[in-house]
Amino acid sequence: MRRPLDPIVAGALILASLLAGCGSTAAKIVSIDFISPAVPTTGKLPTLYTCAGRNAPLPLEWGAVPANTAELVVFALGLTPTPSGSSEISVLWAAAGLKPTLHRIVAGDPPPGARVGLNNAGNTRFSLCPAKGTSHRYLFVLYSLPTHASAQQGFQGIELLGHITSNLPRPSGRGEFAVEYERA
Repeated sequence: MRRPLDPIVAGALILASLLAGCGSTAAKIVSIDFISPAVPTTGKLPTLYTCAGRNAPLPLEWGAVPANTAELVVFALGLTPTPSGSSEISVLWAAAGLKPTLHRIVAGDPPPGARVGLNNAGNTRFSLCPAKGTSHRYLFVLYSLPTHASAQQGFQGIELLGHITSNLPRPSGRGEFAVEYERA
């Protein structure tokens, strides 16, 4: 089940994006290089990494994170346009508790020590599974946190996303990339 994005969370997401480019050191969120080596430059998600393929999570890689990083958190978000012109955001999978020394997640299971959160459907699926005959846009987001998020195994992904985008805890770094997928 997708939930419309709470107006406060939507505002916080927009604010976080705007703050990422601010020149003030107090509000600066460091940009982290974040990619998937499996996604071609076209930005099209290979079927292999969906339930129509191997049903494995997309391999992810990232560069240097801020020195004050205590924990990394990764989200796979579904972006669905609404008739009003905004986007409905759903958490498709989330992983918290990633060590700051980690710089990749390989296709397969989450890394050791990771805590997997519940997606909007209430399960811990760690891959993408769009409905047949649909096309979707996905946003992968990596946050570097200077304090631990205190997310336990099975945390609510949408709630943690809301806390982070509301700066509780305030992220010190952020990386993102988008992919598109059309399932026949």
